[in-house]
Amino acid sequence: MIAHRDKKVLIICAHTTTVLQLEQALRERGAIRAALFHQDQSLIDRDRAAAYFAAEEEGAQVLICSEIGSEGRNFQFSCRLIMFDLPFNPDLLEQRIGRLDRIGQNHDIQIMVPYLEKTPQAILLRWYHEGLDAFEHTCPTGRTLYDHCHQELMEYLITSAEGQKLDEFIDRCHQQHHHLRSKLEEGRDRLLEMHSNGGEQSQQLAATIAKQDNDVNLINFTINLLDIIGINQEDHSDNMMILTPSDHMLVPDFPDIPQDGCTVTFDRHRALSREDVQFISWEHPIIRNGLDMILSGDTGSCAVSLLKNKTLPVGTLLTELVYVVEAQAPKYLQLTRFLPPTTDTCINGCSRKRFSRSSRVRAVESTV
Repeated sequence: MIAHRDKKVLIICAHTTTVLQLEQALRERGAIRAALFHQDQSLIDRDRAAAYFAAEEEGAQVLICSEIGSEGRNFQFSCRLIMFDLPFNPDLLEQRIGRLDRIGQNHDIQIMVPYLEKTPQAILLRWYHEGLDAFEHTCPTGRTLYDHCHQELMEYLITSAEGQKLDEFIDRCHQQHHHLRSKLEEGRDRLLEMHSNGGEQSQQLAATIAKQDNDVNLINFTINLLDIIGINQEDHSDNMMILTPSDHMLVPDFPDIPQDGCTVTFDRHRALSREDVQFISWEHPIIRNGLDMILSGDTGSCAVSLLKNKTLPVGTLLTELVYVVEAQAPKYLQLTRFLPPTTDTCINGCSRKRFSRSSRVRAVESTV
């Protein structure tokens, strides 16, 4: 890790105490920035640790997880996995590798397992690697073989005995693994796989989705919509944006934006690598609910009617515009007490009601 400072590394171990000890050792001996992820943390702290690890600029080089990090989180932006200890359940081993082996992974995953010779860890590593081939390929037969030879495997782990009997046991597991896997392969529905591929239709669909993701109109429309609703927008690194409610929103509470705000992005790959970042598309609830609020509300609405009056010249167009004049100021000033929202109606460009703002401003200044 010292020689490759720019490479992200995921470390998974079984216990929280191991996580804390590893973080201290990396920090003191190698000055390596590491984020912690274990079950004693709150959900917010774990989200922050995952975001710190996912950040490309000034982010953590290493994320050290306890067993809770084996499920639910995706880190396909990294391709280096270190298993400081091995689990006894083959399905859990598959889950650990699955944190990196996901859609969006563009490199071969490098799996590293440190171990001491003539220890249970070394025997378990041989059983996974030579008996189940669990590191280089997916292992659908792992749980079945584990249940079948659990007692014999535990005897070898307890005694840490290596020799001809252990070699025969691993070779027997390897043969059973290939036999069960061949049966699973024979049971596959070939016709279903051919139709599931999609062929040219799937490629066209993927190209259409990529074109929509790169649509500049969505970005411009979203920014204008957020400005109309009154939502604050703060630029974030890595093509992301932070949205927070403001004091001048059209509605007192927007349902899809919490009070402490949320982070959004228009980059699909960025959203896939960051679980705390929302991906904005035309189908996102913020866009759909914002559109519904604008279309169903009174703001910006208009009505068109046909006036049949022969006394008017042909082609006459009458327009009536209603303007609302309101003061924008912090709530603690209570400016609406002295300057309430006032309407001003205008027909054909001629104002029906004359509105003197200067007199009201002088009245407010004298009162304040």
